[in-house]
Amino acid sequence: MNRLNGKVAVVTGAGKGIGRAIALRFGREGAKVVVSDLRASDCASVVEDITRAGGTAYAITADLGRHEGATLLIEQAGKYFGALDILVHNAGIYPHVPLEQLTDDVLDATLNLNLKACFWLTLAATPMLKRSADGGRVVMMSSSTGTDNAVPGLAHYAASKAGMTGFVKS
Repeated sequence: MNRLNGKVAVVTGAGKGIGRAIALRFGREGAKVVVSDLRASDCASVVEDITRAGGTAYAITADLGRHEGATLLIEQAGKYFGALDILVHNAGIYPHVPLEQLTDDVLDATLNLNLKACFWLTLAATPMLKRSADGGRVVMMSSSTGTDNAVPGLAHYAASKAGMTGFVKS
């Protein structure tokens, strides 16, 4: 316990599922957690659970499928807590759409949130992460669908996750 005491963490896609579990665990480990998701009610629920357990958390709703949304999230987190030590990009979408029915809107939404947000969030967070006592950490949640598995109707999702894996390796 308290392995993250005093650290500030931003967790995207923190309103549900894996992101929620990460945010709750970070809170139990002593981190000040910025809980981010599209829905304010989902963020509020996670913040309530963290604070009820004695932790510190702040909710920021953000559309990470837009460059401005990703940048604003990091700026607001920095203003609220004055620092950033950990960035977890967990937010993502995986619309099942056969390739022959794939639209520009679905492709753009998938690539923007799953892949481009990696760049946007990391670029915005880097100055604060560099000031972190241990140099900061960036965690990107990818998928074996991007590198090892083929799933019908998810070519766009697989491409976004393969790109994310390439980003992380670089």
